[in-house]
Amino acid sequence: MKLIFYTLACILLLASCRKPADQIEIINGYADKVAYTHFEQCTLHMSTKSDTPDGYVYVKDINGIVQFKIVCAVKEQTPNGEDPSAEGFGYTASVSFPIPPLKSGVYLVNDQIPIVIKNAQPTARVALVYPTNTVNAYNLAGGKNLYSKPKTNVVSFERPMDVQKFTRPFLEWLSTLDFNIDYITDFDLDNYDAIANYDVLMFPGHNEYWTREARVNFDKYVARGGNVLMLSGNTMWWQVRYTADKTGMICYKNYNDPISDPLYTTVNWDQPQLDYSIIGSIGADFEHGGYGLKQDNGWDGFVISNDSPLLEGTGLKKGDTLHLPSYELDGTLIDVSKSGTYPEPDKSALGFYKVEIVGYDKVFRFQENYATWLVFQKSFASGIVINTATTDWCSDKGIGGESSEKIKRITLNMITKLMNKENVFSK
Repeated sequence: MKLIFYTLACILLLASCRKPADQIEIINGYADKVAYTHFEQCTLHMSTKSDTPDGYVYVKDINGIVQFKIVCAVKEQTPNGEDPSAEGFGYTASVSFPIPPLKSGVYLVNDQIPIVIKNAQPTARVALVYPTNTVNAYNLAGGKNLYSKPKTNVVSFERPMDVQKFTRPFLEWLSTLDFNIDYITDFDLDNYDAIANYDVLMFPGHNEYWTREARVNFDKYVARGGNVLMLSGNTMWWQVRYTADKTGMICYKNYNDPISDPLYTTVNWDQPQLDYSIIGSIGADFEHGGYGLKQDNGWDGFVISNDSPLLEGTGLKKGDTLHLPSYELDGTLIDVSKSGTYPEPDKSALGFYKVEIVGYDKVFRFQENYATWLVFQKSFASGIVINTATTDWCSDKGIGGESSEKIKRITLNMITKLMNKENVFSK
């Protein structure tokens, strides 16, 4: 029935504009939401250099393969309002269409407007969480983001955005595999039911901005036996909230946040006021890590410190280096009483049932620290978390870089071992 509905909708859409001329070259644009389920209505807001009443735009997968085209009319538009970065661009709608039953993933309209297509119900055992919050935080469309001077305290999702550079090479590779993965976004983490039935949650790239609800649900998921593959660095660094209509994200980055409940103040998660340890959730944080490409004395990659089963098929062994230049990395608590060649996690301070470091690098942030790729299990009954602790595992420096084949093999090892509940510890 849904397929019939979709076919009829497409016929009507095509019939509404006879003999479309050419592909419309859009300047920019955005969708009315970051993600859609099959047959849900998607509305695109686009601008072009000159009004084009008769044409079409393409929808392609992440590797640029055309999936379908949309007949539409696009006019020249400029952002409305005094602060489009916070309020949204306010473009009028160019076209609306039902999302076809395509494979879950990240798609692009005219190579410019990303949309995530989700499944209404889980169809896979693994879900990839696309980092929409962090993409929005760094987005300068409209002139401001959470880092600009002057900055804004609210960033709108209703403005042009790019696919995250730390994530795109991984998405391109993943889409070529015969692997069933559901794609969801940061918004879905606020609803525990949206993640409860997956065996593995996977976080690629740079996942820096989290709501409290997302963190609570993440911890609940792991406590109930769910496994996590964190392919991200500088993770869970800032708390955020969404606006009431969910079109914007709030982050003051200071204690001037007007919210009355101090637990929701939008500052770093490592601040005592928030009472929510990052390390307690993912085993490492940016405070104990740092930068890997400036002022550091590291190896631009991980020195392997355990003969981990995660390394199967790579030829890597203890003492070898996996080349992986990284911008930002996280580190765990190190047992300083053990002064051997390889840093050891402080098992007593961490309080985990099991924990080991797979590899480490030297990084710098105010002082020299160790970045740590680690595996841990918080309790006997909880799920397992593998945290590669780098922003570049999924980037053109990692999965698209010099050690590409090794990193791809390790990634598949990590996914399949977590999914099949195989051993991921060296002992």
